[in-house]
Amino acid sequence: MNDREWLTERQFAGMSLGLERIEPLLERLGNPQIKFPSIHVAGTNGKGSLCALLSSAACDSGFKTGLFTTPHLVTVEERIRMDGKPISPEEFDNYLSRIRMASEALA
Repeated sequence: MNDREWLTERQFAGMSLGLERIEPLLERLGNPQIKFPSIHVAGTNGKGSLCALLSSAACDSGFKTGLFTTPHLVTVEERIRMDGKPISPEEFDNYLSRIRMASEALA
């Protein structure tokens, strides 16, 4: 099974609330979440619009930005934007491969 098929299969693996499963994975990946400042937007409505506005304003002010939104319309790469542009399929596949290897090493 290739990495994209693996990702699709993960959708049906179930979800558990809490950080117990993600923290070991993040540690295995080098804790990337602590290497940059971030804004986490949560709530019921308006998250995508607010994040698009924040990302655009930050880009216009000269900041490097990353944005993750769901769902995608056409391709999964649309969900991840760097400085306002979707990442390439090659970048997506590279990150996905690293995440899969780290995840399977914990299993």
